[in-house]
Amino acid sequence: MRRLIVLLALVLVGTACGGGEDSADVTASSPDSTAATPTTTTTPPTTTTTPPTTTATPTTTPTTSGPVTIKTASDYNSEPIHGTFEVKEGADILGCSNGTYVDTLRPSEFDNSVDEINKVMTCSEPDTGTFTIAFVPNGYDTGPGVLNGPWRILDGFGDFVDLQGEGDYWLVPLGPKTGVETYTGDIEYTP
Repeated sequence: MRRLIVLLALVLVGTACGGGEDSADVTASSPDSTAATPTTTTTPPTTTTTPPTTTATPTTTPTTSGPVTIKTASDYNSEPIHGTFEVKEGADILGCSNGTYVDTLRPSEFDNSVDEINKVMTCSEPDTGTFTIAFVPNGYDTGPGVLNGPWRILDGFGDFVDLQGEGDYWLVPLGPKTGVETYTGDIEYTP
């Protein structure tokens, strides 16, 4: 009888402590205990829906840098000097094919003894806004014109706010008060 009480106490302690393999073994070996009926848990099948895959059509990234050539038709008959311009190369990159310009003078950042010319270019199409080309023409630089020199983009507004660039400038006179200015170089849009 004492053995039965000890065995029963072990079973109760094993059950109270959460069972486990040891308590199952004790229960199974007890002559007075009933065998536990195994339970089966059924989990319903899960369905996964995979979304259809789509193939993205590659888009072309617009070119934001490259060579440019701008030619002006300049009128030197009155102040301020003004005229029209046409983009001969790089119009798709610049976003402008033609327009008008007006020159203004300011002290040069290149050389304090001369004035820098700021050519404010107003685009007619397709983009809108202005950009300013800064240059110091001189007769000392070699080049195809009577005046030659470097140019750079000073600033831009509207669609040209992120425009940068630089290159070479030259002037070829067509008559006593008219001429053609050519600007060649590279431009890029950098935010």
